[in-house]
Amino acid sequence: MIASLIEVCRFFRFSVLGFSIVLPLIGSAAVSRSLTGAQLAMLAAAGLAFHVFAYVSNDVFDLEIDRTQPLRASSPLVRGMVQPRTALAIALLAVPLALLLHWWSGGPARGAAALIAAMLCMLVYNLRGKRLRIPPLSDAVQALGWVALTMYGALATGEPLTETAVWLAVSIFVYVMLVNGLHGGLRDLDNDARHGARTTALYLGARPGHVPRVLALYGLALHLALLALAVVCVMRTWPAANRIPMPAMVAAIVAAHLVLLWYARTALRAEANPPQMIRAGLAHLFLSIGVVCLPFAFFANPLATTVIVALYAVPSAILVLRVSLPQRAAAALLLLALLPRPASAQQPVVIVPRDEIVRAMRVQAALNYELCATSNGARFNAAVLLDIARNRRDPQRTPFVLAHDDYYEAFRTVATCDPVPAFVQKSRDNREDQFVDYRREKVIASIRGVPEPFAVNVVTGWIGDPPSYSYEDRGGDPALRVIRNRVISYRLLDFGGLLLFDDIHGMYGRALDGLLGFVFRIIGDAQAVRAYVAIAADGTQVTRSTGHKGFLTVSPYATVDAKGRGSKDVPDRKDLQALKSRIDKTSADIKVTYATIRPEETLRAPRVTAP
Repeated sequence: MIASLIEVCRFFRFSVLGFSIVLPLIGSAAVSRSLTGAQLAMLAAAGLAFHVFAYVSNDVFDLEIDRTQPLRASSPLVRGMVQPRTALAIALLAVPLALLLHWWSGGPARGAAALIAAMLCMLVYNLRGKRLRIPPLSDAVQALGWVALTMYGALATGEPLTETAVWLAVSIFVYVMLVNGLHGGLRDLDNDARHGARTTALYLGARPGHVPRVLALYGLALHLALLALAVVCVMRTWPAANRIPMPAMVAAIVAAHLVLLWYARTALRAEANPPQMIRAGLAHLFLSIGVVCLPFAFFANPLATTVIVALYAVPSAILVLRVSLPQRAAAALLLLALLPRPASAQQPVVIVPRDEIVRAMRVQAALNYELCATSNGARFNAAVLLDIARNRRDPQRTPFVLAHDDYYEAFRTVATCDPVPAFVQKSRDNREDQFVDYRREKVIASIRGVPEPFAVNVVTGWIGDPPSYSYEDRGGDPALRVIRNRVISYRLLDFGGLLLFDDIHGMYGRALDGLLGFVFRIIGDAQAVRAYVAIAADGTQVTRSTGHKGFLTVSPYATVDAKGRGSKDVPDRKDLQALKSRIDKTSADIKVTYATIRPEETLRAPRVTAP
């Protein structure tokens, strides 16, 4: 029971729930001195719904990067306990629930508009947050989302906006710029740098083990702006009848900000001492939420003040106790989580001899389909990997690797292509190796509704730059552009005449012409998530590929003949229609949960020569 609750908390990121709930409450406190328990409960519920939407959708869209981030290793999404589509459905369900709560409580239309604006800003950030050329702009988009959530609290009361609410909105904007630009950027610095992400920390010159002076000055400027905003707000708008004298509140704010500046200085100067940096950074993050938000709670009536302080203090106290009791031990554990594991502790992989790759490729060459056609590449490569896995004579079923040079030379030996097709040449040029794990228990956790397949995990990639490469396949209709990230992982299931590429991460593409080409020119490249390939007796392929881009999902059928010529949909041919029906049935019936894989660790696994 306790373990299940912990997993739920991890999935919904309840460790930072306090901020999401407190913001609409302090927004209401900035405009009303007579908040009721029912109003506070409704605002807290709306904050919870916003939290679910913002954080769960963020985890879905960032799943590929999170899979390589040690700090996210315990996430149920990363471990495969929750499927991305399920998580996205939960996130999206929170949107109508929040609006329904607002309507049920009799909230005004402008409050609903603010809530929708908050969610739209977070959606834009989650989709494009680490991809903008000027990262502070993406920080600003997220900051506007949190500001809109705060203003939702103010507008939902039906009261007019006050000067206090304006000061609060500006303060929240600056605070999120600080947290996202420094805390988020420095926390994920190493992983973001490896994946080519664009963050404010990287934009201002931060690198693992180095915090540049310009970034420290940027943080100091935002800190001083927060201090000035809080002091000016209290001095201008503090209620004369408040139970706390205005000078006392100003003094408390100044003192609290000085403590925060000390923690920030300690964290930034401790860049060579990770435990001290982590400890000071966590203390700064948890305390800063209270320092920035809680003064506004004291503008409200005693009930609202008590509720807001409790909602901030209780979750923060639990988190602080969990993280820092004892502090040295917790910091050490966090440091250990960030350190790479020694290579000797990793599962080794066996290097497949080149002649074994040649043998598997010759089996495919004998089937008389065009090996040189890029549109036949996925079928050809999958068949080679599965052939090698099935013919391994290893009782331990040790995972194996096909080195890029061996694969390239084997292909040149078997095929008579001039030039070599892009899917082979680009792989060799970018040092892209292929790792295969054919231990069934490491691939599938559970499967129902379909016959037991032969299944393998496939991880492809290289160490270092570039972050990705692309090539075009103009042999089909429509023509396609394929983008392959530095690390790609997928599950390959063979049902006998029907292949399923599933749980794909790191591969993107777009149609280059036709209606889909127009759509993807607008929305950008779609992520490949699943593909079925069924093969007829004459070598014709029937394929159904699914790609996601935000809320858009496309799952078109296509046909590729033995010569590699592609066309849309499936011709009215009896055998091909039968394959299409088989794909439809398998797609509808399959219920599969996959075991967790760690692609980045796989790429760095020690290699041994086959006996």
